[in-house]
Amino acid sequence: MKSVKELLNYGTHYLKEHNKEEQAARIFLMEVLKKDSTWLINNMERKIEKKEIQKYKSWLKRFVLGEPLQYIVGNVIFYGYKFTVNKNVLIPRFETEELVENILLRINKKFQNYKQINLVDIGTGLGV
Repeated sequence: MKSVKELLNYGTHYLKEHNKEEQAARIFLMEVLKKDSTWLINNMERKIEKKEIQKYKSWLKRFVLGEPLQYIVGNVIFYGYKFTVNKNVLIPRFETEELVENILLRINKKFQNYKQINLVDIGTGLGV
């Protein structure tokens, strides 16, 4: 068994060697362990089960081979909400989140005297 610290170091170095974003190592470890960043920091010496180590290393390899992080972990945060994603859906981009923010500001300004309005989003991406 390896510790959280050892796995994090392994993942960071592995991704760096393959010219991939090193922060992904931390994200993968948090997702595999189902823990947040604070837990990782406070439990660096905690030993990790073999099954979780195998999953972590598998995810690192998939990422190095070009699979998007969001597909590997199975979710993405968009506009403050967590959505499940897989290879059958598009991963929302940061620019789309900015577009949503801009549209909401314009709608609020234009329709400020209305109690409620209904909007339909057709064919513009995930549909979330």
